[in-house]
Amino acid sequence: MKKFTEILIIFFLLFTPLVKVKGESAYDTFTIDAKGNFVPTQEAFTAIDIINLDLKNPSDLFIDQNNNFYIADTDNHRIVKYDQSSEEITYLGDSVLESPTGVHVTQDNLIYVADFIKEEIVVLDTKGNLIKSLARPDEIYYGEDIKFKPRKVVVDENENIYVITEGGVNGIVQLNSNGDFLGYFGANSTKPTLKMIIQRAIFSEKQLSQLAQLIPPSPTNIAIDKESIVYPIYKGQSSEALRKLNLNGTNVLFMDYNSDSLIDITVDNDGNIYTIDENEEGNISIHDSFGNLLFRFGEKNTLSMRLGQFINPSSIAVDTNGNISVLDYRTGSIQIFTKTEFGDLVFQGVKLFKDGKYTESQGIWEDVLKQNPRFALAHVGLGKAYLKNSLYHDALREFRLGNSMSDYSETYWEIRNIWLQHNIMYFIGILIIFIFIKKWFNRHKQSYELYKKYLKTRNKILNTTLFKELFYLKHILKHPVDTFYDIKNKRKVSVKTGLLLYVVLSLVVVLSTVIKGYLFRGELEQLSLLNLALSFTAPLLIFTVANHLMSSLQNGEGFYRDIFIGAIISFSPIILFSLPLSLITNFLTLNEGFIYTFAYNILFIWSVINLILMVKEIHNYKMKTLILNLLLTLFTIIILIVLFVIINILTTQMIQFFEGIIKEVRLNA
Repeated sequence: MKKFTEILIIFFLLFTPLVKVKGESAYDTFTIDAKGNFVPTQEAFTAIDIINLDLKNPSDLFIDQNNNFYIADTDNHRIVKYDQSSEEITYLGDSVLESPTGVHVTQDNLIYVADFIKEEIVVLDTKGNLIKSLARPDEIYYGEDIKFKPRKVVVDENENIYVITEGGVNGIVQLNSNGDFLGYFGANSTKPTLKMIIQRAIFSEKQLSQLAQLIPPSPTNIAIDKESIVYPIYKGQSSEALRKLNLNGTNVLFMDYNSDSLIDITVDNDGNIYTIDENEEGNISIHDSFGNLLFRFGEKNTLSMRLGQFINPSSIAVDTNGNISVLDYRTGSIQIFTKTEFGDLVFQGVKLFKDGKYTESQGIWEDVLKQNPRFALAHVGLGKAYLKNSLYHDALREFRLGNSMSDYSETYWEIRNIWLQHNIMYFIGILIIFIFIKKWFNRHKQSYELYKKYLKTRNKILNTTLFKELFYLKHILKHPVDTFYDIKNKRKVSVKTGLLLYVVLSLVVVLSTVIKGYLFRGELEQLSLLNLALSFTAPLLIFTVANHLMSSLQNGEGFYRDIFIGAIISFSPIILFSLPLSLITNFLTLNEGFIYTFAYNILFIWSVINLILMVKEIHNYKMKTLILNLLLTLFTIIILIVLFVIINILTTQMIQFFEGIIKEVRLNA
């Protein structure tokens, strides 16, 4: 009886039209802060109406220039036109359509319909009369075995047609107005993983034939803006799920938020991008034309009839007033959302920002930040206004609060340039005075008792065993081969000092990141100091263990202590020079970052060369044996990492198993 009651409730909810329910908002609204985290914000859109039409599993919604709705009423085999002002409903194409899944209306009021079952693009006039049908392209380069099963369609201002087809792995099908095949637009490429690369290298042809083929992702929906820029989405993709394709079919949109469950997309007259998810939340996401996330809101609830919640959203569209309409596949209804005062304020700022009217947008962004101080784009917009008015220090602060590295770099360059213009002569004067004082001091220092006491104390400290071994770091810079010979045969560096240098290397790696300039480091609170230290020193430690294991099998002469100490000493260039190099980044812009990158790469390559020389000298290997040893060492490192991962997984599962047993015992006790 209980099960029957539950089924009855679900049946009632599915077949009862949605109704307007006033009260508290049925969903939360979020934006992104400077750290890329979702943070709550004021409501940007509020649900105001539900339109219940006689629809059966509708697939697509389009709003024309007059704000008329066109719905692909799939299982009723028709296009439904709904006039918002008069509430008049017109049924189009029901005599010629079989399974309309996509609809697009041009400026000339031609209605393009993607018919999945007919395998055609059907073109209708405003009265539903058939103008023409475009079937599968017969050009050879379309592909002999490729079917034409259209799902979605859009048309640009030159009457070129872009079609999303079922399983269209070659990209978007592009046709001219006569249906001639122009090619695949935005063709996809595949990116093999490291696992696939290894498999291709070691597997036989028979084994490779049994593996799943690497197939590029196919677009699942599409939109086009007033400038004829195409926006495809790729459901199931974790990266570049939403793309903005230029005339060459290259993605020019770099977004701060991606979803792998996008089902529809639309673009308003200002280039803002609206998408809707079919995930558990059923989110509506709004990005500006540059890909910055403005808002995310909405909620999916299969057991609710509240205004603003969806059961199974299938399409999204925006009218000329900026109102959002969402089509629900399950209920056949359309929900309409309108901008709040806060949402309208943000969109005003975004439009001025896009048009380069930064000064005019200053007041708007200040109002936005009064309501939500964590709104990242508002900080960037305000920073642009300050920069335009030459308020560089204020602009620098806002760009940092908005985490806009490129704008911060540009502003810092202006500040540095002004400082140099005003202070360069003072700087040169101080430098000359310093050089003069240093030369004078070098001439007279021997006559000062205090200096003699300093020398005596310094020499006493430097002559201790620990400091002699620590300062042996400098010896490798000029004589690496002699250094490793002395470590092996003369015990120039003790194990205790080697361990100390290992700790020093860890600290240097951490400090060299901490003291970097903001442009090269980001915010300190986003850094994990432990991970920083382990990211460098843990692989080095694994290398010493792996090399010792392999060298033991290859008659290597070195002991583990020699390998460990030699490996640490090999990275003397990093220990000695990375800190001052990191300090320099505080005075560089992003465009000058190549100076740091180039210098650090030299230090790292220098250290790696020292490491290779260490293996050769410690074990007394010839070149051929050295190369084999290094390859075996790398292979052993991979094995050790795999073993660590397996042990970690097994340990986690064992802990979860015993935790489950303990919970079971407690529940039954």
